[in-house]
Amino acid sequence: MGKIAVNAIKEIGYTNLGTIEFLVDKNKDFYFTMPFSQTRLADYICVDRSAMLRELKKMSVEGIIDIDKRNVKLCLQYLKKEQS
Repeated sequence: MGKIAVNAIKEIGYTNLGTIEFLVDKNKDFYFTMPFSQTRLADYICVDRSAMLRELKKMSVEGIIDIDKRNVKLCLQYLKKEQS
């Protein structure tokens, strides 16, 4: 899981992340819940909320993540493809 976290951080170009808490569903897909609302998260990482939402939407369209409110699921098939 450590490799996945590092690859995810590199993929989104984020440099201020302290921790990623992984949860696993019954299909063994990893996901996490954002500890903030999207507005508070944008404030926390010092970005414009609309710009952050555009990037999250872009990552969703590219198949990197699947977002449902505060739940963000990393799409492992995308990460595995990138590692190959």
